[in-house]
Amino acid sequence: MSLDWNQLSTNGGRILFFVIDGVGDIPDKNFKTPLTEAKTPYLDSISPKSSMGMHLPIDEGITPGSEMAHMALFGFDPLRNPVGRGVFEALGLGFNLSPGDLAVRGNLAFSENGKIIDRRAGRIGTSEASGILNKISKIQVEGCSVEVVQGKGHRFSVVFKGEGLNGPLPGNDSGETNVEPFFPSVESSLRRSRLVMSAWVEFANDLIKNEKKANCVLLRGADVLRPVTTLERKHLLTCKAVANYPCYIGVAKYLGMDAKKYPNDIDKRIEETINAKDDFVFFHYKDTDAAGEDGDFKRKTLCVEEADSIIRKIMDNSNFDVLVVTGDHCTPCSYKGHSWHRVPILIHGGKVQGDSLLRFNEIEAKKGSIGSIYAKDIMPLVLANASRLKTYLS
Repeated sequence: MSLDWNQLSTNGGRILFFVIDGVGDIPDKNFKTPLTEAKTPYLDSISPKSSMGMHLPIDEGITPGSEMAHMALFGFDPLRNPVGRGVFEALGLGFNLSPGDLAVRGNLAFSENGKIIDRRAGRIGTSEASGILNKISKIQVEGCSVEVVQGKGHRFSVVFKGEGLNGPLPGNDSGETNVEPFFPSVESSLRRSRLVMSAWVEFANDLIKNEKKANCVLLRGADVLRPVTTLERKHLLTCKAVANYPCYIGVAKYLGMDAKKYPNDIDKRIEETINAKDDFVFFHYKDTDAAGEDGDFKRKTLCVEEADSIIRKIMDNSNFDVLVVTGDHCTPCSYKGHSWHRVPILIHGGKVQGDSLLRFNEIEAKKGSIGSIYAKDIMPLVLANASRLKTYLS
């Protein structure tokens, strides 16, 4: 759904959009999920007076990445507005991209006899990785300036500035091990970008080929920065993001939110959210997704309980009028990764009537009045319940 400016209001309630990353799961043989098993006294207390439903992050059968799943949550159609994750990672790491810059995600990796043995270089430490990245940070490719931005551990971003760059396009990282990395063929408009990336990788690999832990680089998620309608302009909201992972900070910056990297100290992030004055605050909670990817049902359940406690602290000490609680995608413990399944959503406060459902989980949410919707259609519901949509007039 695309809203016209004539339907939007600059007045209305304040919104807390709380994303519990990867919170959705698949019921086991006993119909249990981390959400059904978690002790969530705050969410239990507001569930009967909340609206619930299930959202589809991208489309049927499509397993979403975190970045495009978040874009959908904020009202952008991920199929019409695809953006390579390299852009989000670079922005999230603090790089000031300009339109036309080609940003790429990178991994330090380890190979033997030309084949990738470990895509993450044994999860090399950040300090050790820094020395290796310094060796490849001065590489320049003809016609381009290049900058390497270090992330955590084996991760980094590389940004190419020059004429004729385009995206999105694949890198040399297939996501597999025991294979030789290569850059797939691309259409003519992407050939210069492919050439620049492959030349840089060849230089980089030659410089670190004798390293014992990380002797090659892998690239993926390449894309150029393109102009985009900001969230503030799209929904007439002042917006803030409270997150501490580059991808989510990058998405927020890409959409024009007030965003910076916050410390791992959860109390400081809670305080920042409570003290915010913006119309719309996006709070990102990551640990559920990490537990799901580890296949750790018990830990994911405990993470849900922590998220419930965080939401209570924020709502009890702030003046948000509407609360949205959902995930960007499902990360089933049995899959140890993302999946294409629908994700539960709860909207509380404002004009919400309530569905009289007792708990927030996958089983109960399916009974809710929101029904099953695309993630990109969540924001109009949120704005309406926050009294931020006017009567539609033809």
